[in-house]
Amino acid sequence: MTTIRVNSLTHHGIASDREQYVVEAVGRELMFVGAPCEMDSYCVGVYDGLTRIGNVMADETLVTQRLLLASDDDSVRGRVREVLCDGYVLAVEVPSLKMASEEDVRALAPCGLEGWTSSVATMGEWDELQRAVAMAKMSAGWLRYGGAVDTACEVVGGLCEVLCHDLSGEMRTQRKVLVDVLTGSGEARLREAGERLLEKCQRMGGDHVMSAMGHWLKTELPRREVPVRMMMAETRYGVTVEQVEAEVRALPRGLYDLWQRDVARFASVLYGMRLPRTEVRRVLSPLVWLEVKRQGVTKAEETESGKDTPAQVKDKGSDLVCEDLLPIFLNDDEAAAQFMKAVAKMEPVAMTDYVNRLVASGRIAKRFRHRRLWRVLNDCGLYALSESTWNRYVK
Repeated sequence: MTTIRVNSLTHHGIASDREQYVVEAVGRELMFVGAPCEMDSYCVGVYDGLTRIGNVMADETLVTQRLLLASDDDSVRGRVREVLCDGYVLAVEVPSLKMASEEDVRALAPCGLEGWTSSVATMGEWDELQRAVAMAKMSAGWLRYGGAVDTACEVVGGLCEVLCHDLSGEMRTQRKVLVDVLTGSGEARLREAGERLLEKCQRMGGDHVMSAMGHWLKTELPRREVPVRMMMAETRYGVTVEQVEAEVRALPRGLYDLWQRDVARFASVLYGMRLPRTEVRRVLSPLVWLEVKRQGVTKAEETESGKDTPAQVKDKGSDLVCEDLLPIFLNDDEAAAQFMKAVAKMEPVAMTDYVNRLVASGRIAKRFRHRRLWRVLNDCGLYALSESTWNRYVK
C-alpha cells in the first residue's frame, strides 16, 4: 500500500462542511483523477462520489501520477486511514501493485526548458538554500543509517525553517519519504516531528508562502553578495540587458511576465514545474542579473536622496519603534523594541506566526493586530505584502 495525503479541503466541494466531513472521513473511499493546471502539470483531484473534496498534496502528485499512468482507466481508488493537521489533511491508503516510471510521467508533462539557453552564468547556492540542501542530505543520512531521536528532531526543525527556499523537485521527493517514515514511526517524538513537517509541506503551495517567497526572490536574492557577485563575474563581458531580456522572454509558461507583474504567481508556477535545483538556479540567474543591473540605478538614486534602502531599514531593527506601535504593545516601550528587533530579520511567514503567538499570549493588543500593526510594519518596509494577505494569516 502507498500513503497519499490530500489537502486543499477548504477550496472545493466540502469547504463549508469540512469540519463535519473529517469527523466521518476515516474509512471512506476516495477516487484520484488527474487534474493538471497552470500551477502544476501533475495536479491530481480527489473525489468522494461526484464531489471533488480536494487535491493530492504537491509533494505526492508525482507518485500518484505514476499510479494513475499504470492504471487501466486513469483513476485510482483508496480509503482514508486517518485525519491529520487538525482536520486539514487526509491520509489515504492506495494499492500500489503497478507503478509507471518517473521518466514516463515526466515525458507527458515536459517542463518547457528544453533548448532554452541564457548568456548569464548560473548563480551558486545562497545561504538559505545551502542550509535546506544540507538538512535534506542529513535527513537522507538519518533515513539510511538511523540515529538518535534528538538528531532526527533537530534535522526536521532545521528543515522546516528553510523549507520555502528550496523549490526543487528533489526536495519534494525527499520530503515525502521523510514524512512517510516519521509519521509511521512508533516513537511519539518522531511522529510529532513528522506532523510538523507535514504541516509545513501542505502550506508550501499556499498564497502566503508563495507571496513571501516570490517577494524574497525578487528583492532579497539580488542583494546576496557572494552568489550574485560570482554570477556577475562569471558572465562573459559584453552581455547586454537587451540580450538577456530577449532570452528571459523565451522562458516557458510566461515566467518573465509573471516575474515583472506577479511574483507570487511566478513562485507558484516555478514551484509547480518540479525542476532540479540546478535548473531552478539557471532560471533565476538571468532574472536576478537584470534586477541587479536595474537596482544599481535605484541604489544610486536612494543614496543621493538620503532615503534608506530596504537592507538599511532591516538593519535598524529596534530603532524603528514609533508612537503608533506603543499602544499595540500596551505602551510597553521595551516590548515594542524587542518586537521590532526580532521581526527585522524575519521573512513574512515567520513574522505572522510570531505575531500570532504574541496575540495568543496577550502581549499584543488583539484589537490592533490587523490594520494598525500591518500599517506600522508596511510603512517601515519590514512587511511588503498586502494588508489582505496579512489579515489572512494573522488570526
